[in-house]
Formats: sequence, C-alpha cells, structure tokens
Amino acid sequence: MCNFVAVSSVRDHEDAIKQLVLQCLVILSEDTFHETKQLSEAVEILFGLRFPEHQIEQAIDGLLQDQMLLRPTGAGIVMQPQLRGERQAAIQAAKDLECRVRDEWLETVALSSPALPLDGVWKALRDYLAQAFRRHGMQAVALLDPNTGTGLDQAEKLSSLLNSALEANVEREYHQDARAAISSFLAEAGKHANRSRYIAELGDGAFNYFSLTVDPKVAKEFRERVSELTLFLDTNFLFGILDLHVNPHVQVSHDLLRAVEDYKLPFKLRYHESTAREMAATIDYYGSVLKSRHWTQSLSRAGVKSRCLSGIEMKYHERNAAIPMEPGVFIKPYEHLDALLDDLGIKIYRPNDSRLQERSDLLNRYEGFLKERNREKPYESIEHDATVLDAVRMLRSSVASSLEAGALLITCDYMLYRFDWETCRADRKHACTVLPNIFWQIIRPFIPSDPSFDKSFAETFAIPEFRTIGSGATKACSKMMCLLAGYSNVSEETAARLLTNDLLIDQLRTEDDQQRFAQCVEMAIADDNQALLEERAALAKQIEREKEARIAAEQEQERERQERLDAEERRDLERQQLEREIVDAKHALDEQEVTFANESRLSESQIQQANQDIEKERQARKGAEEKAEQEAKSRKKAEHVAECYAIAAGLLLSLVLIIGVEWLIFHYRWKWLLTHPNSYGLQVCFGQSSLDWG
Repeated sequence: MCNFVAVSSVRDHEDAIKQLVLQCLVILSEDTFHETKQLSEAVEILFGLRFPEHQIEQAIDGLLQDQMLLRPTGAGIVMQPQLRGERQAAIQAAKDLECRVRDEWLETVALSSPALPLDGVWKALRDYLAQAFRRHGMQAVALLDPNTGTGLDQAEKLSSLLNSALEANVEREYHQDARAAISSFLAEAGKHANRSRYIAELGDGAFNYFSLTVDPKVAKEFRERVSELTLFLDTNFLFGILDLHVNPHVQVSHDLLRAVEDYKLPFKLRYHESTAREMAATIDYYGSVLKSRHWTQSLSRAGVKSRCLSGIEMKYHERNAAIPMEPGVFIKPYEHLDALLDDLGIKIYRPNDSRLQERSDLLNRYEGFLKERNREKPYESIEHDATVLDAVRMLRSSVASSLEAGALLITCDYMLYRFDWETCRADRKHACTVLPNIFWQIIRPFIPSDPSFDKSFAETFAIPEFRTIGSGATKACSKMMCLLAGYSNVSEETAARLLTNDLLIDQLRTEDDQQRFAQCVEMAIADDNQALLEERAALAKQIEREKEARIAAEQEQERERQERLDAEERRDLERQQLEREIVDAKHALDEQEVTFANESRLSESQIQQANQDIEKERQARKGAEEKAEQEAKSRKKAEHVAECYAIAAGLLLSLVLIIGVEWLIFHYRWKWLLTHPNSYGLQVCFGQSSLDWG
C-alpha cells in the first residue's frame, strides 16, 4: 500500500497505468525490462492488476515521448535518473510515515498495557487495516460502477475483520487488551497528525487501486466532473450534524456539509417528510424521558461513561455534568427542527406518489433481513427506513454509475446500508445508500487537501460498528438511568458500574416487565453493595494490616531513633575526649615552641661566629690565590724574555757562521766550489747547515 500511495493523486486511467509502470521500474530496479509483456507481468505480480498489453505499450510510448523513460541501445527500458530519485523518495516517505506512526502508537501501548506483545499487536493492526481498507475501497468504487466484482465479503463487519486479525497474530489471552488498543488507534486518530495522514493516505490508495478495476470510460467521466445529485439525509445523519448523536461519522458529516457549501458541489440536500416525523417523535420521546426525572450532576457523570445511551440522552448528560441544566432548556432549541435544518441548507422532501405496495414489500424484506441477523429495531424505525429507501429508489435512473443515478441516501445506519446493497445486488439494481465516509472518499479528489478533513475521515474507521437509535441496549440503559434517578442513596461510582456493565444491560434489553426490570436493577445494586461491603471489609482488613505494619514501622523507627541518640551521645563523649586531647597537645606544643625558640637563639650566635670564621678563611684563601697567580704571571714573563734572547743569539750566531763561511770561500779562493756548476746551490746548503747548527 505504501508503494501504491504514489499513484493516489492521479485523475486519469491512462495516467494511472503510466504511474504503475514507473512504480514497477522503481521497485524492481535491479531487473531489466526489454519487452512490454515483462512490464505487464510485473504490474500484475506487484499490484494484482491485469491490463491489456496494448494499454501497457501505450503507457510506455507516452513515457518515452515525455522522456520519463529512456531506451538505450541494448540496455532495455530505464527510468530517467532524476525521476527515479523522486519516486524512491516518495516511497521512502510513505514508509517513514508508517514507521513514525508505529513507534508513536507502540510507545503508548507499552505504557497502558505493558504485558501486550507489541510485534503481534502491530501485525494485527496492519492486517485489520488491510482488510478494512480493502472493504472500504471496494465499497467506494462500487458507487462508480455497480458492475465491478465486489464480493459478499465487502459487507463483512469491521468487528469480524478485527477478530480474524487478532486470531492470526495475538494469543487469545491478550485479545481483550489488543482489541482495546487497536480500537483506540482509530478512535483517537484525530488527535495525532501523523496517524490521520497515514490512514487518509491508505484510504485514498485503496480507493484509487480499486478504481483501476472500473470501466475506464466510467472512471474518466467521474474524474472529469461530479454529477448533480439529490442527497437524502437519514435521521442519524441529521441528528449528528445537530449535535444530538454519537458515532464516528458525526464529524465527517459536518465536513461533508461544509465541503458542499464551500466548494459549491452540485448536491441538493434533502430529508424525507417521514424523517421529519421520526426526528420529532424521537425528540419528543427522549424529551419526555429526560423531563420525567431530576438528574443530578453525579448521575449525569455516571451516564456519560455508558456506551449505550442514545445520542440525545448522552448529549444532555454531558452538558448537565458540566453545568446544571434542566431537560426542558436542553430540548427547547430542537422543537423547530425544520428551521434549524433550513438554516443549514437542508430542505424537506414531500413525495407526490403513493407507493403503498412497494413500501410494504420493502418493509417485509427489511424485517426479514434484520431477524436473520438478530438485530432489534422498532417497527416505526423499520417503516421509516423502508419509506425513505423506496422514495430514493423511485428517483433513481438506470445509468451505468450509482453516482449518476440522480439520488442517494446518506445514512450512518450500517444495517440499512448493508440491506440496500445486498437486495440491490440480488435484484440487479443500483444500490442507493452510502455511508458518510464512503461518500466522502468519493468527493475527496474534488476538494483541496485539508488536515482537518483527514482527521475526521480517519476516525470513521473506528470500532465498534455504529449503533442505531432505539436498539434494545439503548432502551435498557435509558430505563436504568430513570430508575437510578429515583434512588437517593446510589453513589456515582455504583451508577457508573451498573451503566457500564455489559452483562447486566444485555440481560435487561429483553426484559419488558417493568417490575422485573426494577428487580433486576435492585438486585444488581444489592450485588454491587455486597461487593462493596466485601471490598470494604477487605479494605478494613488491609487498613488494619497497614495500621499494624505502620505501628511496627513506628516502633522500628523509635528503636532506630533511640539507637541514633545513643550513638550521638557516644559521639559527644568521644568528641569531648578528643577536644581535651587537643588542648593537652596544644599545651605541649606551646612548651616545645618555647624550648625551640631558646635553642634557636643559641644556634643563631654560633652560626654567626662560624660565618665570620668562614669569611676570614675565604679572604685568606683568596689572597693566596692572587699571590700564586701573580707569581705564575712573573714566571711566564721571565720565560718569554729568555726565549726571545735565545732566538736572537741563535740568529746572530748563524749569521756570523754564514758570513764566516763565505769569507773563507772567497778569501782562499776555493776553486772547486767556485767553478762547480752548482756553486750557488752548494753555498746555500753550507749556509743552511751553518744556520741549523747555530
């Protein structure tokens, strides 16, 4: 269903097929498609829808022409990359929404019913939603084309669908808590934006899915325009918009009237004159019941907790529980229903034809239908339903779509809706009744999206099935309220327990004798009082046990307190002893400080004398070092002078020797040397030798 939400906004049969082809390519992104037949089979496998291959081929050609699909050579059919990313994001967004709804709801369930297996409850909810939306989608699309293959299972009760979902996913010991959790998921959908959006998207997806099974010509005609219709509004619908009825369709009924006015939809709103009579009689009856007793606020608060009071009584007790109100004041505005309905744009319809035989036959069939299903309904209500249904059928034409037949009856009575659809299918005629949420589903494509519409639409899937005014349980609960109002000593808690006791109400619904009825109620009060006495006795014992436990606890606390006092006394003694020891230690420390001070003064004079001796010794050592340094400098200087004298003497001696040698050579005319080829070199050598010797 999350994958199918992406095509929920299309308004054309051909466009829907194109969207399904694109969805296949996104979901089966790893597969390669070369032929039309492959994509046709993929659509059938993924969505269970079979289309002629030429329609798939036309869709592919259109997508290729729009460049939404590409056909590269040898690569098969592929989606344009940007479009693929957008489609994947849309699918992921739908899945993310489901995850958020699941996490938020399961967190609430875990707090209210910690023992429930959360995985099983979530699977049961999903199974129930799948079946409920399947039924809803088939019912809605049947208005477009009654010839669609809607099986008998489309009329199965929501409670039966829930039971089967629980049997398949939750252990029997948890069924009651799981049923309550799932019922609250739907009944409180309007309080949670994500939940409302989730349910609305699934409803739209289911309707659009089944609308693909309708004849394309019929679907196209519907999507292009809304036909003019005369909408006959049943008693329970009218009581709902007058705030005198309690069922999940009340808010969506208000939304329907608002949409008709705001968006100028081509609908004429009418109510049959027999409906006017039934409404007046119902208000008179319950007005007399309310006026016959004085209703305390405490009893009204108890009555509000009942699930079986009629809408009129429930609304009165809701107001009286908040602010004291006389029944006459409450009933007064509804004495002129024609004026109230006229202000809402709803006109009365007065038929001209007398169809006694047709109405009689229809009434007999309706009575038999209700008896077969063990459903109770007053004869006056059955006669009213048959009269209105016959009038609507008379106005209808034999066109292809129920929406184009000219008239529809909008009712919150599920049994009347089911009777009409089953008998019309058997007679091969168009059904003419529709529940408000199904009709709302039909016109949703023609009005702008509105979160408030989604909330009220989501709540119409709540359980249990819608009650009808005048049922045995309603009468029994009303009579019990009247009896309780006559008792002055019945507490609010007792009244609430009686009015919510389904077994007691089921027992009273078949009791016609007023005396035995009163006896049953009195016995129930006595049993409740006995239970209260037993509960009180058990409570007294519990209080006594708690008192004994409290006394024991107090004694234990007193013992612990005494032990703490003793411990504190011991700590005080220890502290005092420690303080004395500290004082003694302080005195001893003071004495030590005095002794140390005296010793410190002696030590200071000795240290001063030692410092003076050290200074003298240092001065002496410094003088010796300076004297030694001066002697070393003198010795070094003398050595340097002696060295200079020695060098000078050596040079002088060498020079004398060289001169002496040269004088001898030239004086004695040493011929060999003078005539030798190397005479000068030899002379230099002799001179150098003389120099070295010197």
